[in-house]
Amino acid sequence: MTPGLEITGEVINCWAYILNEEEKRRLKDNKAPRFFLYYSNAGKIYKTQFALSLNEKKEEMIAEFTKNIEKILQGAKLKSINDFKIILVPILHVGHFYVISVILEDKEIFIIDNSAKAVTNKQKYGDVPLKTRNALAGCLKSVGHKNANDIKGKKPVRMEMKWRTKNNGIDCGIFCIRHMECYKGEEAEKWDCGFHEEDEELAIIDQGKTHVRK
Repeated sequence: MTPGLEITGEVINCWAYILNEEEKRRLKDNKAPRFFLYYSNAGKIYKTQFALSLNEKKEEMIAEFTKNIEKILQGAKLKSINDFKIILVPILHVGHFYVISVILEDKEIFIIDNSAKAVTNKQKYGDVPLKTRNALAGCLKSVGHKNANDIKGKKPVRMEMKWRTKNNGIDCGIFCIRHMECYKGEEAEKWDCGFHEEDEELAIIDQGKTHVRK
């Protein structure tokens, strides 16, 4: 991977599969396990076209979201979404990749995005983070998760990492891959995933080489 090379959603999905396989070992050791969705599942959230009323649309959205999560669990031979502490959802929206992290124990939702563009969440992301939250909360409720209602009431917060970029509008896929791999629930000021704020391009080259080796 090199700067300027666009990454497709299929690459993100392959990466999510690999990370889920790695997390299975942590699950056995009772470490803080994470669960990674495929980016295409996020697309189901705001592309529901089958329902006639608002309530039916919400039910269809949650049902589709839950079905796709169950498919990932089965493919990775994992039992239940209740076994996980952090859920990471890669999002592709208007040609830009970012990650939504849901920390179930702390009942927190973060938007992890390399872009430091100074706009509101509504301007940059539309209603995708809220729909993602609502669909996931509905899925959690359907399997009896104790924090489902608390998650539904949480407002997604945009993380302000020190390595966010102002001028790099094309390497979001590499940032997304690295953020998925490294984020384990840290606060922004304490999180270090290997990117250097003083040299964006050099940092991306280094991380790209790392993931080619994997």
